[in-house]
Amino acid sequence: MTAAGNIGVIRLNDFEALPAGPVPAILDFGGGLQASFVASATNGTELTEGIGDFFEFPISGSKHITSVTLQGTTFWSMTFNQELRAIGFCATDMSDWAGSSGTIPPLQVELAGSGGSVNYDLTPGIDPTTVANASVAFFGVVDADNPFNQITLVHPAHALTEDAVGIDNLMAVAVPEPETWLTMLTGLGLLGWRLRRNRTRQA
Repeated sequence: MTAAGNIGVIRLNDFEALPAGPVPAILDFGGGLQASFVASATNGTELTEGIGDFFEFPISGSKHITSVTLQGTTFWSMTFNQELRAIGFCATDMSDWAGSSGTIPPLQVELAGSGGSVNYDLTPGIDPTTVANASVAFFGVVDADNPFNQITLVHPAHALTEDAVGIDNLMAVAVPEPETWLTMLTGLGLLGWRLRRNRTRQA
């Protein structure tokens, strides 16, 4: 299936090929999939090597995107040049308010596309007041019916002061182009014809 346009192929960016420092304006995932990156954090966003100042850390290799921002703002957003069916990433040191009192919302992920936007909790079902420093989680969404092309990491209002988050091993699956579907269907049709022909010969 790879030759037919990488149908269902997970594209991964682990940031290891990039130098530490400012995040490039364009992130390359291979196979023609790219994302424009906009940093909007009040206190900075960069590619960090090793452990960050707020205990963010890489999951594989030595580099990750680290970002710090105040409540009621966004950390960053990525806009892809193709619509996606799925996206996932590892996050470190997010929503860590262990020992705090009251109701505190977790960090959120906003996915947007031509059909509108949807917000997800980064740590669904987990109370941020129980999360300690240097925590790690995997976040992933698969939506076959509503493709999207933008992801934004949000630090919602009513959270405590500033928060940091590290992102690594970001994976995405793009929606196949129409010609890709045609190639795939043609290939499946030829495969079916060949199987039928072989059965006829055996009979």
